[in-house]
Amino acid sequence: MLKLHNTYSNAVEEFKPNSDNVKIYLCGPTVQSSPHIGHGRSAVVFDFLIRYLVYLDYEVNFVRNITDIEDKIIERAVEEGITTQELANRVTKEFQDAYLSLNCLPPAMEPRATETIDHIINFIEILVEMNMHMQHNQVFILKSLNLKIICNYLVETKMKSFLAQELI
Repeated sequence: MLKLHNTYSNAVEEFKPNSDNVKIYLCGPTVQSSPHIGHGRSAVVFDFLIRYLVYLDYEVNFVRNITDIEDKIIERAVEEGITTQELANRVTKEFQDAYLSLNCLPPAMEPRATETIDHIINFIEILVEMNMHMQHNQVFILKSLNLKIICNYLVETKMKSFLAQELI
């Protein structure tokens, strides 16, 4: 039996997926600088989880994104006199090499933020339509005190389709 901390319920619960196909979407690195031990720790922990789920006979679809554009990447690229794409490609390769050296399984997909900007904009438009956020220092803060209601709404409506079809 596998028990995990469920951040939605804030409790340790038995893992009971809806099917034998488990989908894991992991926020991957922001590729502004070389990987460090903290990145390795995260990679190894999730690799262990994925391997254990496979051992338990689950089919695992593992997706890990790459944030390849943001202010720190732009600043670093300017400092180095290269494009953001050149920096992101170089550091992404460093991360992939580090994951391989740790013997971590590669993801089935590794979408880059720059390749999914339209989807990100669509997601933000959905939040705007719901009138449940405000922008403050480039961070979207949900106004609702009950985030679970918002998550349920997103899962049961447009975002369920968006996530299932576009990312996993």
